[in-house]
Amino acid sequence: MSIGKPKNDPIDLNGLMNEIENDHRITVESDAVDKHIEELRAAQKDLQQATEALEKATITLNEAIAALKSATDNSANIVTGINNAIVNAQEKTEYKVSIAQEDMELLMKNSQAVLATDEIVMKRHFEKQVQAMEAHERRISSILSRNQGFWVSDFWAKVFCWVILACSLLTLIAYHLKTSL
Repeated sequence: MSIGKPKNDPIDLNGLMNEIENDHRITVESDAVDKHIEELRAAQKDLQQATEALEKATITLNEAIAALKSATDNSANIVTGINNAIVNAQEKTEYKVSIAQEDMELLMKNSQAVLATDEIVMKRHFEKQVQAMEAHERRISSILSRNQGFWVSDFWAKVFCWVILACSLLTLIAYHLKTSL
């Protein structure tokens, strides 16, 4: 309703609907423009970071070139210059890495599968070790149960008897000689 119209005039519904549609369309388009502006700002920020990283890499490469130029007189200096340039480039280079959520879930799933597999392998290895130890214990036990006592061959038993007999006779003779004198 406009100010200049009397109150008795009918309200122009078509015009009012057109205004509401226009306002809605303007709001939607404004939101879309705001979204595009935010995307452009984010892209501008990423581009600025990439530019800074490229500038740092350029400076590092220029330093490496300068180091190589100054080291051309001596081959050892060339190698040292190259190594220093590589180290400087590695220290100053920044990497930005991102992992998608799906890739992270796949990585976690694979890690869990590897851990489960390792657990199964370790259990089998442990069981084999236990079986080997039990077999070794049975072997030792059977060896010990067979050898309960002192075993001497026939030859050595005869030698032992003759030595004991000879020692006994010598002891008796020595005792007899000592008492008879």
